[in-house]
Amino acid sequence: FLNRGDANLILGFHENLAENWGLENEAQFFFVLRWQELFDSNTYDSWQVRSCNLLTILDELLVCTEMAEADPRSFNSVAGLVEEASEIARLDHVISESFHSVRFHLEALKQLVASIKPAKTCDLSSMRRHITITKAHFAGYRQALFDRITDILSDPPEAYKNDLYSVTMALAVELRRLGYSTAWLRTSWRRLVEKPTKPFAKRLAGFLSSLAAENTRPFECYFPLRISKKKVPEQVGKHWQLIEPTNIRATGKNIQEFAKLFERSAIAKVYCGALDPFAAMEDARREVERGLAAIRLFQFDGEAALQLSAKVLICDVSSKSKANWLLDIHSPRIENLRSPKNSQRRLEQLFRLFDALKEDDVSRLGAVLQYHRLAMAARTDEVLLVNLWVAVECLARIPGTSVIRNVCDVISPSVVTHHVH
Repeated sequence: FLNRGDANLILGFHENLAENWGLENEAQFFFVLRWQELFDSNTYDSWQVRSCNLLTILDELLVCTEMAEADPRSFNSVAGLVEEASEIARLDHVISESFHSVRFHLEALKQLVASIKPAKTCDLSSMRRHITITKAHFAGYRQALFDRITDILSDPPEAYKNDLYSVTMALAVELRRLGYSTAWLRTSWRRLVEKPTKPFAKRLAGFLSSLAAENTRPFECYFPLRISKKKVPEQVGKHWQLIEPTNIRATGKNIQEFAKLFERSAIAKVYCGALDPFAAMEDARREVERGLAAIRLFQFDGEAALQLSAKVLICDVSSKSKANWLLDIHSPRIENLRSPKNSQRRLEQLFRLFDALKEDDVSRLGAVLQYHRLAMAARTDEVLLVNLWVAVECLARIPGTSVIRNVCDVISPSVVTHHVH
């Protein structure tokens, strides 16, 4: 169903790929490729999996109404979220076809927001009741989504791509909402195509049912540290403990083998619950970094940080599985950034620009470059994104105006997404 010219565009494609993967039609191949695109770290953000769906927006609305009651000046955020919820519902094909009442309730919610005139105090309890009712009408969405995508892949209509494109995105967002990590979902398609024994649609239905029924599993995560402090207070390391190099022999064989990779390094052992090992690693890392940040607050000399370019040992300690994973610590480096062509010429142009600008403008651009440098050297996603955002704010700062509004109105989205480097 794909000619050789199209096939050459697909990384790893060979003549018998469809047969090896057990794919029966073009729609199934389209789904697999779309799934890879959604989670590939080199895909532009606009085409990657979104971070929210209607349920996440409604949950956020419940929180925002409480905040707006405490400070009515934040009521505009409530109105903005209602608009976003309506737009998401409009784009979701499953909601359009199977949940007509949800769109009716969202329209009523918009009218309710328009009727509220927040003063020094406002009572939004009626709005919260309306949001809760809307969520109740949304019950069964996940199963309807599963059924819709398996129906398309079992017997695709003549014009299927737009519908399949939409429901694949909705499926990815829903699985992320359940708590699965992007890294785990990125590799999950291999479970669908390796050693096929059943029709693809049945394999997918079974795979989705298993994900929906999965419960949080207990994990133990082991991180190598550079730390000078020999004893971590119990209040700091509530959910993790420090294993000194001299105490490694008292641990299990797999942990001893892991410790050999980082001689003379202390190991942080963290216990957490998650749906997959990558999610466990991220949760455990946040716990360790919170403790290390607290230590650094009162200990300025010595070290208190994770090992850079290190591995993490993740152990599933549930009764069902004793699997281990040796994973790379996630680097915050944005992988789709590339050095520009003719970088020397562009650098010369930048310095000539500095010579032609006023001193105030040179200072502003200097601040932009400093924040960009800090972002590129960041060790965590949070630090990277905060510094990039401040750099963009510096470009759009106009006295007496809203910086955020200037960023939205003045700076083109293509500049922000394509020319960060």
